[in-house]
Amino acid sequence: MKYILSILFAVVLSLQAKALPLDEPTPFEKFYKKQMKVTPGLFTVYQDGSNYFLEIPASTLNTDLLVIGDIARGFANNIAQSSGVIRFGVGNGNVLNVTKEVYKEETSADFNQGFEELVQKSNLTPVSYVIPVVARGKDKKSYIIELTHELIEGGNLFSFKDFSDLSSSDPARSGVQEVKTSGEGVVFSVLRTQTVPGNSVNGSKAVDKAVAFVLNLGLQRLPVSKMKVRESDPRIGFATVAYNDFGKYPYGMRNVKVITKWNLSVRPADQQKYNAGVLVTPAKAITVYIDKNTPALFLPYVKQGIAQWNAAFEKAGFKEVLVLAKGENENWLSAGKIQIKWGGGASDVPVNLLSDPRTGEIYTAKMNISDQVVNDLLPSYFTKCSMKDPRVLKDLYNPEVRGEIMRWKVAQAMGEVLGMVPNLHGSAAYTSAQLRSGNWLKQHSFSSSVTDDTQFNFLVQPEDDVAVTDLMPRVSAYDELAIGWAYRVFADRNAEKKSLASLKPSNAALMFLEENKSDPFTRRGDVSSDHLEAAELAMNNLMRYYPQVEKVSAEMKGGDDDWRKFKLLSSAYQKNFQLYTDNVASYIGGISLRPVLRNYNEVPVVYTTKKDQKKAMALLNNWFFSGVPSWMQNKRMNLENNESEDTKMQNSMQDLLRKLISPEVLNNLITAEHEMGNQAYTSLDLFEDLDRYVFKDFDSVNPLNEHTKLMQSKFIFDLADATVKNNFAAGLSDSSEVIHFYFVRTIKHIKELSEQHQDPKAKALYQMLREKVEKGMNQKKS
Repeated sequence: MKYILSILFAVVLSLQAKALPLDEPTPFEKFYKKQMKVTPGLFTVYQDGSNYFLEIPASTLNTDLLVIGDIARGFANNIAQSSGVIRFGVGNGNVLNVTKEVYKEETSADFNQGFEELVQKSNLTPVSYVIPVVARGKDKKSYIIELTHELIEGGNLFSFKDFSDLSSSDPARSGVQEVKTSGEGVVFSVLRTQTVPGNSVNGSKAVDKAVAFVLNLGLQRLPVSKMKVRESDPRIGFATVAYNDFGKYPYGMRNVKVITKWNLSVRPADQQKYNAGVLVTPAKAITVYIDKNTPALFLPYVKQGIAQWNAAFEKAGFKEVLVLAKGENENWLSAGKIQIKWGGGASDVPVNLLSDPRTGEIYTAKMNISDQVVNDLLPSYFTKCSMKDPRVLKDLYNPEVRGEIMRWKVAQAMGEVLGMVPNLHGSAAYTSAQLRSGNWLKQHSFSSSVTDDTQFNFLVQPEDDVAVTDLMPRVSAYDELAIGWAYRVFADRNAEKKSLASLKPSNAALMFLEENKSDPFTRRGDVSSDHLEAAELAMNNLMRYYPQVEKVSAEMKGGDDDWRKFKLLSSAYQKNFQLYTDNVASYIGGISLRPVLRNYNEVPVVYTTKKDQKKAMALLNNWFFSGVPSWMQNKRMNLENNESEDTKMQNSMQDLLRKLISPEVLNNLITAEHEMGNQAYTSLDLFEDLDRYVFKDFDSVNPLNEHTKLMQSKFIFDLADATVKNNFAAGLSDSSEVIHFYFVRTIKHIKELSEQHQDPKAKALYQMLREKVEKGMNQKKS
C-alpha cells in the first residue's frame, strides 16, 4: 500500500510538472552574453547583472549533494531548515527534480542478500520540488538553472521560513555580495534584509524593526563512498538514526539504530601501523575554523577546549583529528568542517549539525560562542567555588576565570559536535570523598564526562587541598571510552563487540544513563554518587559564605555602590539553595533505569533505598519544612527585592510538596513496594513523614508559627486538588487510590484539630481549612 501511494504521489507531481507553462531550455549560445561574469568551478556560476544562474553538470545528477544555508553574520545562529542531502534528477517538462533522501529501509549483507535489489526497487523517493531549466550547458549535457529568487528571497533550496526574521526578505534591500568556489562546490555570500512588524507593549505604539543577515548559501558534491555504519549500543550515548533492515535476520526485519559520527578512516599505507596500536592521522582530518572575531582573551581557551578531544581520539587510534584552520580560506560551512562562530548572545552554546539520514555520518557542524555564556555563569562559579578561588573574590570578572569557563563550555559543546548525547550520570560517578581529594581530581576530574550538565565542584570544602583548575569539568574517562568505541576502525563486528566486553555496571565512571526525570543520578546540576552527603557539604559552604556576600561584593574591584553585584550574587546563592534541596528531593520516589544486556546487566531498575529516602525527608525538614534557615535571612536582599526570603521559600516549598504527592512519585513508590516489599520506602512511609514534618504529627497543644500555618494551608489545598485530579471516576489507578486514602485521613485529622486544638488561633485556622476544603471539594464534584 505504501508503495502504491508513493507511486501515485510521484505521478501527481509529474502531472503538475507537465502542466507548468515552461519554455524549452535556451541553447547555451543564446543564453550566454559577453557581459556575463563567469565564476568557473564544478558548479559554474553565471552573473548577468543582478541575476544569477548555476550550471548543474551531468556528472552531478542523481548523486548526493550537500546544500547548506548558514547565517554567517547577524544576531542568530540558525541553519536553513532546507539544509541537508539532496539530489538533482531530470524531470518532465524542462525541470530538474529535487529529492531529499528519506531513509527507512535497508538490506545489510548478513542475511537475505537477494532482498537488497527488491528493497531498492520497491522504494520510491518522492520529488520534494522542481526547479525550471532555463538553458543547456555548452556541452549540451549540463543544465543551467536560475538561482536569483532562491538566493535573494529564499525559496525551497535555501529556506529559512521557520525563522521569522528571514521569512520575507525584501529584494530591494538584499543582494549577492560574493561568489566563491572550491574543488567540489560553490558558496554565495548573500545579504538579506527585511522589516519585522513590531509588537505593542502595554498599549504603546508598535515600532517596526529592520533586520539584516549575511548568509553563506552553498552547494557541494559529496563523496560517492558511504561511511561504514556503527550500530548503537545502550551503554554508550550517541545520537542515532533508525531504519528497518531486512538483512539482519533470515526472512525477517529488524529496526536498526546507527550512531551519528564523523567519517574517520585509516589510509591503506597506515593500516599495518594502526593494527599494531601506533597512532596515525586519519585519512581526512576534521578542520576547525575559529571565528577571527573571537576576542584574544578567549582564543587560547577555545583552542584548549578543542585539544582535550584530540587526546580522547587517541583511544580510537588516531592523532591530530581536529585540526585548526590557518587563515580564512574556505571558512564557510561545508563538508568536513566545524565552525566556531563568535556572537549570537545565546545563554548557552548552541550547536547545529548536518548529517546523512542513511548512515549517520556528520558532514558539518557549527557552534556559536559568546561572552554572554561566560558572564551568565560567573555568579554561579562565585557562589560554588569562591572559597577556593580568591581570584573571583577580588574581581568577579577575572579574565582567567572567564577563559577557563569558556574552555569548559567549548569542550562540553564539542561532545555534541562529535555526535554524543549528554551523559548526565557522569557527575554521579564518584564519591564525595574522592571529589574532595586533590590527587583524585587531578587524575580523574569531578565528573567522568564533560558532556554532563553539572557546572562546578560545589562540595569542596575550604580546608580541602584542591587546585582551582579542578573545580571545572574536562574531557574524562567516559568521554574517552565513548570516542574510542565510536571512532575506532575495527577489523570486524566481533572485534567491535569485544571492545565493550569488559564494561561492568560496577564501574560507575564508564556508565551511561539516558536522562530520566525520576532518576536522581541523571539530574542536571548534581555532584557525587551520594546527593545527600553532597548537599550537606554544599549547604555548609552556603551557610558559611552567604551571610558575607554584602561585605565581599562591596570590596570587589570597581566597588558595588548600586548593589548590582550584591543582588547578582545573592540571587545565585538562593538558586544554589534551591538546587541542593531539589537534588535531595529527587531521592523520594527515585528510580534509575539501567540497560539490560546479556553478560553486562540483568537488573533493569534500581530503586533509591528506604534509608536514603528517610534521610532525604529529614534534611528537607531541616532546610524547608522548619522555616527559612536563619543564615538565609538577608535584610539587604529583602530591601532590594519585591519578594521576601520567606515568600520565596514558601513558593519553593509548595512546589516541592506538590511534587511529592504527584502521580509520578506515588507510582514509583508503589512499584518499589511491589518489587522490594518492606525493604522499600512506601507511600505510607511518605505520608507518615509528611504528617511528622508538615503537620507536626497533628499536635493539638502547641501554637503554630506563621511559616507552619502557611505551609499547612497551601499543602492541604494542593492535596485536595491532587485528589480531585486523581478521582476514581477518571479511572482506577494505584496513585489515585493512595492519594484518596491520604486525603481522607488528613481531613479527619484536620477536623479533630478544628475541634480539639488548645490554641485558639490554631483551632480557628483548622476550622477555616476544613470548611474551605469541604466547600471546594463539593464544588469540584458538582
